Amino acid sequence: MKIKRVRIENFRSINMLDFEPGPYCVLIGENNSGKSNILRALNLALGEIWPSERSFSEEDFHNQDKSKDIVIQVFFDKIIEQYKNRFKLNIAGLELRCKAYKKKVKDKLAGSLSVDNITT
Repeated sequence: MKIKRVRIENFRSINMLDFEPGPYCVLIGENNSGKSNILRALNLALGEIWPSERSFSEEDFHNQDKSKDIVIQVFFDKIIEQYKNRFKLNIAGLELRCKAYKKKVKDKLAGSLSVDNITT
């Protein structure tokens, strides 16, 4: 299975990035152009540690603007078939979303971070 498409929004130095890596992908660019941020985003979505609110900080939001969600989407070249509660799921990719609560919700204060990990 290969990564077919990557979309990153509002993450660190990346306002919006949408690209389709080829069979061989090399990140080339000047210092501070965002190469490491692309790899960090992929590691958050696909790495061995399950992402949570602790995986993000206010500095991870592009220009520290917490009014916009951080979105990391990764799509695969093949569908993954998985069964959950006897229902077949066809998974084409995943989405990792981090948002800041705009107002107090239960025990979470306004500005607290929330993370959703969604398979698509």
